[in-house]
Amino acid sequence: MKDLRTGRIEITSQNHGFAVAAPDGGLRVEADEPVRWETDFGAAELSHVNLYDRTVEGLTLLDVPGGTVQYHPEAGPGPNDSLYLFDRFLDQVKAQA
Repeated sequence: MKDLRTGRIEITSQNHGFAVAAPDGGLRVEADEPVRWETDFGAAELSHVNLYDRTVEGLTLLDVPGGTVQYHPEAGPGPNDSLYLFDRFLDQVKAQA
């Protein structure tokens, strides 16, 4: 998985029973760019992409504070590469207080 904000590659615990449609409605994301598109919750930006199957791995919502990832950052006993997501979430909560 690749974090498009930092360019960092992470090892993550996956569960791909389903996948979010890419901006063009397809199943794959071909470029490693933070492309934007409209969702039911407003504008979103691609934040993470799966390097194995090129599926959408994460979105940052732009019109409301929030985001999502399509894997398990809380998985234990590891890997723990994605624990920074909880810090990002807490920063968003603090900014809204």
